[in-house]
Parts: sequence; structure tokens; C-alpha cells
Amino acid sequence: TGKSVREVVLERGLLTVEQLDDIFSIQNLMHPAYKAKRYTDDKESV
Repeated sequence: TGKSVREVVLERGLLTVEQLDDIFSIQNLMHPAYKAKRYTDDKESV
């Protein structure tokens, strides 16, 4: 798509800017904390 992960996630409303900032922070990239939430596309069955 030529878009960054951040752009796609924000466009789809999957995460807030604050959540993305936390995920992509230096601290989290060095010592990741796994916090999962499953998203599905209504057009596909998962």
C-alpha cells in the first residue's frame, strides 16, 4: 500500500496514537511486553 504500519493501524482505528507510541517506544522495542488483542476482517473468516 505504500503506507506505514502506523498509518494503516490509525486509519483502521485499531489502536490509538498513545498505544502506538507505547508499542514503538525504545523501551518496548528493547524489552517487549506481549499484550494481544485479536482483530478480524469482516470480509474474511478467520
